[in-house]
Amino acid sequence: MSEDRNPLLAGGELPLFDQIEPSHVEPAMRQVLEEQGAALEALERALAEGTPPSWENLVDPLERMGDALSAVWGAVGHLMGVKNSDALREAYEAVQPDVVVFGLRLAQSRPVY
Repeated sequence: MSEDRNPLLAGGELPLFDQIEPSHVEPAMRQVLEEQGAALEALERALAEGTPPSWENLVDPLERMGDALSAVWGAVGHLMGVKNSDALREAYEAVQPDVVVFGLRLAQSRPVY
């Protein structure tokens, strides 16, 4: 599914809740996790190579990673609370372990911390 057809990846101020279907969850989350995983690897590599930590090259990238993940996962979590269904729970459960792994990887990153 392309980014322009997945409302979870549309960006904008507010999620397009009226357009989000359970079938959008897994592809969107896989894409976000892949992109943010690559961003984290680049950040870790730069820090390991001696880039001094600063707002611009440490805090800002970490905030962008968190915001990107929260935009999609937060919308999915909200739908779990207000429009729960078997299909949505299945999609949520399919990606939740990978979300946890990414969060743990970030929290335990030696170069970052």
